[in-house]
Amino acid sequence: MIYSQNDKILIWLDMFNFLTYHKKKALLSSFNSPLDFYTNFSKNYMLLEKIITQTQFAEMCKCQNEKLINQYLLGLESKGIQIVSCYSNLFPQEYKEQADYPFVLYCKGDVSLLNKVCVGIVGTRKVSRYGIEQTERFARELSTNDIVIVSGMAEGVDTFAHKSTLKSGGKTIAVLGSGFDNIYPTTNIELSKEIVKNGLLITEYPPDIKPLAYNFPVRNRIIAGISKAVIITEAGIKSGALYTKNYCLDYNIEVFCVPGNVDRQSSEGCNIAIKNGECGMALSPNDVLEYLNISKNINVEIKKNVQISIEEQLILDIIGQDEVHFDEIQEKSMLSTQQLNFLLTTMELSGIIKKLAGNFFCK
Repeated sequence: MIYSQNDKILIWLDMFNFLTYHKKKALLSSFNSPLDFYTNFSKNYMLLEKIITQTQFAEMCKCQNEKLINQYLLGLESKGIQIVSCYSNLFPQEYKEQADYPFVLYCKGDVSLLNKVCVGIVGTRKVSRYGIEQTERFARELSTNDIVIVSGMAEGVDTFAHKSTLKSGGKTIAVLGSGFDNIYPTTNIELSKEIVKNGLLITEYPPDIKPLAYNFPVRNRIIAGISKAVIITEAGIKSGALYTKNYCLDYNIEVFCVPGNVDRQSSEGCNIAIKNGECGMALSPNDVLEYLNISKNINVEIKKNVQISIEEQLILDIIGQDEVHFDEIQEKSMLSTQQLNFLLTTMELSGIIKKLAGNFFCK
């Protein structure tokens, strides 16, 4: 991948973990342009002393070396990572109209998906069977109409959105709250590999950044920012999905909520948002397609994998007609954690089994 001078300046800033998003923004805004900033940086500590310490300034001056930047990029390339900066024509241009767009996106997979029609699907981590059904229905029908499904690869709704999309032969983008060396949750490591093959993983965090709690609400702005609309299929009143809703409202991006049982806490956030007029109500994927002015594709065949290996049949026999925990499956199958995670993910993507809250599985 060819990087411009502006790209490299933003990438250089991202090499310093002590620089927060707001500090980077303040540094850049102190000069007329990224080039002006980079060229005159080492001469202007007095201008920057309220943003960074003298020790930090000295470290940045020491690393102000294009050869070092190029080595950093080669290291990322060896891991299959590309960087799309806000100056790249691959960066979603509409997103740059917002005040808090990310300066760079670390990417694994098909970066062209950033400029396709994207729709976010988010919701609770503790998803009910109803939430699973609605998430799968919306992801399946939208993705088979050439819409890229965006979510955060968290447990629950996010995971089902990605998996249903892949099962349908569609494309999906997962926005992470950590660097690529620290995929979270670890139970979705195999899923992340499938997404790289058939979609795109993105994050604004360098590879070594861990999944810190405060990263996740912030990353939700990216889900909103690259989407034409966002659907919340199931969410309680404290669900992190409501952060995404708030970003959408700030960005003037349409939010749809799927109504749920009025007695179910996991649907309370959706029902209240609908009641308060904060979002549209989506009774079916057609509501979203109509909003996007996309004609429904009725001649779509969903890909299915009907081949069952000996190990997969063993897992099916263990599950039977019950909801069985991962630990019980592992104990009875005597498979390694890595092998079992891989098999369960493959079986989910093939529609053979479903993953429930609490690491339980059923047919």
